[in-house]
Amino acid sequence: MGTSSSYGGHKDSSPLLPPDYDGDDAVPDQDGAQPEVPDQPTPPKETPWRNVKTATSNYITGRSSNGTSGVNHIMRSYGRASGGSSEMMRSSGSGISAGHALGQFLSSNPEGSEYGRINAILQSEPDIRTALSKIADIISPVPEGKENAVAREAIVNTLCQLYDYMDANKLEVTDLGSLDASIQEQLFTTYVTEYIWGRMLNDLQVCFEKKAETPERAAEVEKDFKDYIYAKVSVEVRKSSGSAPANARFDVEKIFRDCYEVLM
Repeated sequence: MGTSSSYGGHKDSSPLLPPDYDGDDAVPDQDGAQPEVPDQPTPPKETPWRNVKTATSNYITGRSSNGTSGVNHIMRSYGRASGGSSEMMRSSGSGISAGHALGQFLSSNPEGSEYGRINAILQSEPDIRTALSKIADIISPVPEGKENAVAREAIVNTLCQLYDYMDANKLEVTDLGSLDASIQEQLFTTYVTEYIWGRMLNDLQVCFEKKAETPERAAEVEKDFKDYIYAKVSVEVRKSSGSAPANARFDVEKIFRDCYEVLM
């Protein structure tokens, strides 16, 4: 489940000044005494990251509602803690970039920036597994940084699914240049799903390590989330087919933006 390096994820910052501090020192009365300030209730501190981690932990342990309603609540809590859909979009540079490259590869777009390099692999490499490994390195090179690593893992998992499809149907490397449109959609949906889930797991991994008592329970929770995300993403991928630029199979930015808005 991608638990190679654990860190506590995002944390809620603690203010250095009281919540009611407005930057002005109190002005003394004429006799030099400080004026009395009526007691005011301190507003509750916002703790979005604590909230989403608590909700995730409760879901894993079964203390809260499982199923679609529980996943939906955690997804929206995660979105709020992350700054909303616009901030998620802003911080998805590697995911969007790899999505463009993947879409160009799946549709064999001759105008794609990496078409020449990928086509050379398809023409010279007879082994499907080796060819897809090389293509993964082109679409998403060895990563630097957490978001890059999430995008890379999402690409690798997507191409593993493509390999399974090719192997089950006894297809050759040259068949990669003529994938059915429905297979392209399924694979791109898998990619976006894996990317969004990877972002979440990167931040909430500690909840799984502390609360999932067995690997089976961790896998069960992962499936719940991926199934929920996939269902939402698949709708947006299908909807984008009519709005994609003339030289592209998928409108990548629109898919990411719409998925974040629907999920979070």
